[in-house]
Amino acid sequence: MRILIDECLPTRCRTWFPGHTVETVEFRGWKGVLNGALLARAVEAGFEVLLTADRQMVRQHDFSNLPLAVVVTPGNRLSILNSLRGTIVAAVECATPGDTIEVLGPRIADETLDGSETAS
Repeated sequence: MRILIDECLPTRCRTWFPGHTVETVEFRGWKGVLNGALLARAVEAGFEVLLTADRQMVRQHDFSNLPLAVVVTPGNRLSILNSLRGTIVAAVECATPGDTIEVLGPRIADETLDGSETAS
């Protein structure tokens, strides 16, 4: 499976998926690319799953006709993500094209709606 990790997530999440091809948005040189263009590039590059914390992406785009699944984490704090690692990995591994899967977990008060953290 080819997995793309969005720039809003810690790059160390890429190590969670042994046996899969995992790249980050930053590694691909796509940092700062807007969601619609990012999705188009991910599809064109043959990614099967996009892992992101950007909940707005899910509200703004219809994934049902894309050959790509999107898995949304409940934020981007590594401490929270680590506690949900098994759930996130399972969601990614069971995702099929067109799926949108939101992993449930605690919402952190100092996170913005797109999943990025605010400076505190």
